[in-house]
Amino acid sequence: MWDHVLFGLSRRVNVQTASASANRPVVAARLAEQFRTNGSGPLAAFGAGLYGWEDLPQPSSEISDSPIINPNWLTSTTDQEVAIQGFKRTREIWQVLEDAGLTVDGSNEYFTGKNITEDKDILDSIQRPLMIIYHTAGTCKMGKADDDKAVLDSRARGARSQ
Repeated sequence: MWDHVLFGLSRRVNVQTASASANRPVVAARLAEQFRTNGSGPLAAFGAGLYGWEDLPQPSSEISDSPIINPNWLTSTTDQEVAIQGFKRTREIWQVLEDAGLTVDGSNEYFTGKNITEDKDILDSIQRPLMIIYHTAGTCKMGKADDDKAVLDSRARGARSQ
């Protein structure tokens, strides 16, 4: 299932960006080394979580029935308030970057536009183009420490040291 929601605003900058970091192997390697060395840099950053968890109704007793999954993205009032405040805080950060001369086009906000200022309009601008981030998930074998194919032991700890 798709995972976390992603939203924001866009401006041009004259500094290293996350997309450049992800798309340039040399930059990605440098950032990975920075994180491994001292746990700092862009890879040490984390994002805010939201409260609207998936709604998984009681499963049907019929194996052929598909599950009903409702992720509830930005439907709770708390999530909406957190998202709006996060958006406003992002604008404050952009202002600091602009004041430091790190933006290319001054105060030009390409998306959503500085004319979007009311909470209801900010929420609408977040919900309409909302993107989601996918994290791959899978299973791994559990077994005894001498099992070459086991990744975890019976208590979900690493079965082997590398």
